[in-house]
Amino acid sequence: MEVFGLCSICNKAGKMFTCRLCGRNVCSEHFDFSSGLCMNCKGKIM
Repeated sequence: MEVFGLCSICNKAGKMFTCRLCGRNVCSEHFDFSSGLCMNCKGKIM
């Protein structure tokens, strides 16, 4: 899902993507498109 706002990790404004695990809205720099997870959740799983 795509929304506009502030990244929960770096506070960058713009298009956000929602992590399918925690629901956090993050920018494209902090979102892994292949897994649908934010970098925080991806780091916990790997």
